[in-house]
Amino acid sequence: MPLGLFSRAFCKLFSIALLCIFLSVGVFSAEVRWDQETVKTVLKDEIESIKVIARDEVVVSSVVQHNNIKLAFEEILRRDRLWQKSGHLTELKESLKTSDIGQFVETFKNTKSYYTEVFIADDRGALVAAYPVTSDYWQGDEEKWSAIVEDGWPSYVSAMTFDESSESNIVQLAVPVHDQQDVVGVLVVGIRLSHILMKQVEKRSSN
Repeated sequence: MPLGLFSRAFCKLFSIALLCIFLSVGVFSAEVRWDQETVKTVLKDEIESIKVIARDEVVVSSVVQHNNIKLAFEEILRRDRLWQKSGHLTELKESLKTSDIGQFVETFKNTKSYYTEVFIADDRGALVAAYPVTSDYWQGDEEKWSAIVEDGWPSYVSAMTFDESSESNIVQLAVPVHDQQDVVGVLVVGIRLSHILMKQVEKRSSN
């Protein structure tokens, strides 16, 4: 096995093992929960602060401008195929990092050590900006996108997943980007599970 693959596999197993250890400790096991409603409650303040970012003029104007390009769906899928095939930093990937909204997203991601990723998708699911680069370009087949854009949820919390880029267990928070009353896109933030664990422990300690 190549060293890089071994390292990622080890980090994934270590992260999961560490989580299991926490959950097996009696002082935590009766209190720590990972269902989506509990996580959403624990991260209530976090969700509200992310919604503030989603209302920022830079975010809104960038998403509206991207929507106005009106990319054909075939072009979105073509970009998605090329995005996933190319392991290196292509011109398109670079543009989503270096644009004004790309730099805004990078700055926001770096405000919290427990943020693992931040990205924005438009009303068709095409990426507007991402930091770091996501594994795929088209987000329209993801539940987090459809819950916000198609079903009108005010926020969405994913199930636990392993994030390869940060090599940690995370959940994804998604909130709508609004232009007036219309949902024009989605802002997604990855949150380390270790942060959610500590929030629950803090809550337990304060009771």
